[in-house]
Amino acid sequence: MIKLTNKNIKLLGASLLILTYVSPVKAKSLYQDRGLIFNGSGEGCYFTQEDEIGSSYFSNFTSNVGTVTFKNPECMYKNTQIGQMVNINQINRKIAQWYTNTHFNFYTSALYTTSALQKTGVCMQSKLSKNSAITISYITNTSGSIYKFKHGPALGGCTSK
Repeated sequence: MIKLTNKNIKLLGASLLILTYVSPVKAKSLYQDRGLIFNGSGEGCYFTQEDEIGSSYFSNFTSNVGTVTFKNPECMYKNTQIGQMVNINQINRKIAQWYTNTHFNFYTSALYTTSALQKTGVCMQSKLSKNSAITISYITNTSGSIYKFKHGPALGGCTSK
């Protein structure tokens, strides 16, 4: 019989944490796996999302990246410059929901051009922490519609507008 002491309980907790961390079972998705974003005309654009664990899409360092693909590739169409700005803002608001907690809130319409070591996309800065930001890449088709976008954590705050 093992006598439970504070030391034994801490060791047991650490062992369980390690077992959980190295578990080969597929983890629950990091992000919302499907949903809806309204475009600049008020139409609902349905999407699916996949996790890219250990991706180097945004920088040479690996991080978890979400890839969102719209079911209708023409739903986030560019009917006017203002319409496309509204589409991007709607996408940014959705992304901010996935990253926001009591410590972070993001500027969804004032984007920066980059962050530390970022090689593609734009940067969305936290309102509450200058060292927290999200990298975003909007992927368009030949008609100018955003049919896919990627997002992931930045390596620090945004660096230029």
